[in-house]
Amino acid sequence: MERKAQPNVFRLDPRLTAVALGLLSLGWAILTFYLLTDPEPPGSGLSSGEGSLPQWVLPTVGHLGLFGGLSVVLFTPLLASTPLTRRPVLAAVGVALVAAIYGGGLELYQSTLPTRYASWEDGMVNFAGAISGVVLVLLALRINRARGH
Repeated sequence: MERKAQPNVFRLDPRLTAVALGLLSLGWAILTFYLLTDPEPPGSGLSSGEGSLPQWVLPTVGHLGLFGGLSVVLFTPLLASTPLTRRPVLAAVGVALVAAIYGGGLELYQSTLPTRYASWEDGMVNFAGAISGVVLVLLALRINRARGH
């Protein structure tokens, strides 16, 4: 039984998509900068009383999400519109390093702010988030290829 090709409803120009995702990357980086330099980031006023989550949980999840998301929005346009499409692992390493360096730079910058402090733990979580973002994209690519798309 031959499978019919379904029409692609979303015929987007790859360059336009890459530009849009590039702008999203910039916005995400600005949001990350704001959240990591804000004197009172979201969740900083939550108490750690009986029955609540430990105080380290929300910041850790936040750092993982911010830098994982940054890697995804940086990696996707890079794969869609550059010669690195044929070398996704090389692109993944580059994107993870850029996101991790950005995270490390923000941690160093926090050490100059009177209301914030830098920590190696946050830097390592930033790096883990950057790695998890590119791994997620690579897994999605592999699944997509396995399905024949």
